[in-house]
Amino acid sequence: GYPTCNDDFLDLLHAFEHVLPLKKPSNLSEIKALASYIHQLTGGKIGGVHELLRHAALHAIRTGAERITRKSIDDTPYGESLRRRMFTKAK
Repeated sequence: GYPTCNDDFLDLLHAFEHVLPLKKPSNLSEIKALASYIHQLTGGKIGGVHELLRHAALHAIRTGAERITRKSIDDTPYGESLRRRMFTKAK
């Protein structure tokens, strides 16, 4: 299963999504696998979430996707570095 995301974290994702300048909804707080992935990468820390979503939103704008997906997170250097760090800790 996915790490649990409490309602406060989902509310945080919902709030962030409303201020991101994307043309399509990302449904960050509604797609549980995506919310859990963001939580896992950032440890649920607001600064990490902000930075990750900022990078992912910029990538989504540049590629024309206009929404944040796991791919837009993974395709950013910032997301890649968080993923590497997460897997290093797991070993």
